[in-house]
Amino acid sequence: MTRKLLLVAALSCFPWSAWAHGDAEWIMKDPKYLAQNGAHCCNIHDCGVAPAGAAVPVPGGWQVIETGQVFTWGERGLYPSNDGITLWWCRPGNRPVRCLFVPGQGS
Repeated sequence: MTRKLLLVAALSCFPWSAWAHGDAEWIMKDPKYLAQNGAHCCNIHDCGVAPAGAAVPVPGGWQVIETGQVFTWGERGLYPSNDGITLWWCRPGNRPVRCLFVPGQGS
């Protein structure tokens, strides 16, 4: 009985919410979403809705304005947005963008 109480007490202190990914959880849960380097697009801290105008369509793909990165259709790192209207990105802090999920491509 004491062990069960200790286990329950320990588990109640664990930050389960740290596993939640909020609105971008759909990205984290899908193993097919890979960055250009082959790593998964995001972890629990670096995916979300991109600021308006952060990336724009260019011939054959999309470009991130701030970094100049170009993501090309048919290559890892560029995917349709889950709702077809929202621009999402996976960007750890101010580092380069790992993945873009762009509107207008269906879902």
